[in-house]
Amino acid sequence: MTRQQTIARTASLSGVGVHSGKPATLTVRPAAEGAGVLFRRADVTDRDAIIAALATKVTTTELGTNMSNEAGVSVATVEHFLAACSGLGIDNIIAELDGPELPILDGSSRPFVEMLEQAGVTEQGAPRRVLKILKPVEVRHGAKVARLSPGPEGHKGFEMRVTIDFPTKAIGRQQIRFAMTPGAFARDVAWARTFGFAHQAEQLHAMGKGLG
Repeated sequence: MTRQQTIARTASLSGVGVHSGKPATLTVRPAAEGAGVLFRRADVTDRDAIIAALATKVTTTELGTNMSNEAGVSVATVEHFLAACSGLGIDNIIAELDGPELPILDGSSRPFVEMLEQAGVTEQGAPRRVLKILKPVEVRHGAKVARLSPGPEGHKGFEMRVTIDFPTKAIGRQQIRFAMTPGAFARDVAWARTFGFAHQAEQLHAMGKGLG
């Protein structure tokens, strides 16, 4: 039986929000069994400032993943931090922010992985709840495809196969296949960085994005 995990101690890092261009500090704290990943806006004091990292809380996914709660409090660009938590097997954690957006840092999950490893990953008593894929599920959006399929009989774990294809020599077509384990994620995936194109910069700035 696999048990839930949290972090052993508090840790923090600071940077700039990729879209807001404003300074941002993230502080992570241990959380109780069953709490899940919780974002807390430390700068919001007049209403509920906690946003649970659930699919139902996602509000937009354009140029970043944003979430909000019923009180209208939001947190932006959460994807790299959530990837780090998932990749390291962290189930329960409080992520406290001093503003509306996480820092972009070097554009990858690696700085978040390093922070979480510094905080230490520790096992809790409660069993981990897992999702078992019983039949293939596929989602399409234009040329983009995401598919979940059951593993071989008796197989336990989560394997990913990812392909990107861009009409530029700098990016081109890239593929990676890996088992989602803490070691593999930190070694093979966490360093993958967000990228953009120079010709998109003016458009992003006109939208009030990409200011960091």
